[in-house]
Amino acid sequence: MEQGNNHLQKALKPIHLWGIAVGMVISGQYFGWNYGFESGGTIGLGIAALIIIVFYTTFIFSYSELSTSIPHAGGPSAYARKAMGPFMGFITGLA
Repeated sequence: MEQGNNHLQKALKPIHLWGIAVGMVISGQYFGWNYGFESGGTIGLGIAALIIIVFYTTFIFSYSELSTSIPHAGGPSAYARKAMGPFMGFITGLA
């Protein structure tokens, strides 16, 4: 292996990052939209959906950035352990 030829290669495209983030959202068991119709009606649910779109967009970009900067199979537990120590990583894993 040559010593002077070490560099990172850009392998993931935006569609790959989107796929990672959507998988995290789906595996996070986000549900309950059908209760929104009963509580807020069509307009209320539409307004809530717009707010959630902003939240999910920031969530997707944050998790995509974390998954590429800390490539570890632990997911959120690994991110919390890296940021706040092993105890908080354990608590995040329990949650």
